[in-house]
Amino acid sequence: MARRFRRRGQTDVPFHFIFALVGGVLFLAFFFILIRSVLTGSEDRDVRETSYAVETIITTSLTNPDAFTIAEVKNDEYRFGCEVLPNGKVSESYVQVGKGKDFDEKGLVYVPVFSPRVVKGDQLFTSTRTWEAPFPVANLAVLSNNRTRYVIVYSGNNQKAHDYVEKENLAGFGFDFVASGNLANYKDAGFDQYRFVYFNVKGADPSSIPSEFKKTGSSNSALVISFGEKGDASGTVTFYDDLAVLKPTSFSYYGTAMLDAALFSQDSAVFSCNMAKVFGRLQTASLILKGRLTSYPRPSQPPTQCDLIYQSASDYFDLYTVANFDFKKFAALTSSGGTIESLEESNRRLLSLQCPQLY
Repeated sequence: MARRFRRRGQTDVPFHFIFALVGGVLFLAFFFILIRSVLTGSEDRDVRETSYAVETIITTSLTNPDAFTIAEVKNDEYRFGCEVLPNGKVSESYVQVGKGKDFDEKGLVYVPVFSPRVVKGDQLFTSTRTWEAPFPVANLAVLSNNRTRYVIVYSGNNQKAHDYVEKENLAGFGFDFVASGNLANYKDAGFDQYRFVYFNVKGADPSSIPSEFKKTGSSNSALVISFGEKGDASGTVTFYDDLAVLKPTSFSYYGTAMLDAALFSQDSAVFSCNMAKVFGRLQTASLILKGRLTSYPRPSQPPTQCDLIYQSASDYFDLYTVANFDFKKFAALTSSGGTIESLEESNRRLLSLQCPQLY
């Protein structure tokens, strides 16, 4: 009996050991999952707070037009996204920190932000431009950092390009100035991305950009600026989003604020999506200004010069409020003798006639 009892005891001990081992493994697994969930929650919270902090930096900059600011941020990768629907409404606009998934997809949906798609490092450069068309419409935020380089390509004397950068208070963003004839000698200095900006260069040819900047998958790009009859006040901007392909996309612009927005937008999609936000405000501002006309005195008989100007202005404002406002319609407004030019002239005439102005 004793011998048989010992055999049972010898077989029971390994089972007790196995049960204890399994229990220990399960406890450690539970403990590991608990710690990981806590750490993940902490990381998500950190990402969310950093994303919100960047949104705050941008929205705060809008209250201080033309001022250049440097903001210290967590050393990370910041991705700026913007998606627009076919009807012209912006569905998403955000800043994503690193690979974090916890961010507000609509955090910047009402804030026009013109920037590279990805900004790396621990600094953000911001400035704000007030866009008028010709009446005040919106403040535009331009954003970059110390690891993005802007290369102004000019022909002839570079003084106009220098003067423009100084006038717009852009020097802090980091610019190089290169004559178009010397562009082949320009070298990569190790920046994350380069944006080549042809500053009103006749016959501008981005294919002459050195091949080291055209590697597939790079974020380097080019912009060709062509001034109109009134110099830099209006004209055309042509985007080359991929230097390896060099497919052009052109837009009409009005005002140096809109020109600066194009300059700092990495590609045509960033520019057009954020301008969709601005065009929405343009429609709203037009409706408000048209509504103001009803508060002016009723037209006399026969109508005065001011009465006739107000009647024409009402028709001009209607052109701003068309549904699905886009760049094609905007190009018609900016053309010589178009709506914007007519409103400017109407406002000047009302001032000379000592009548209430349109804006």
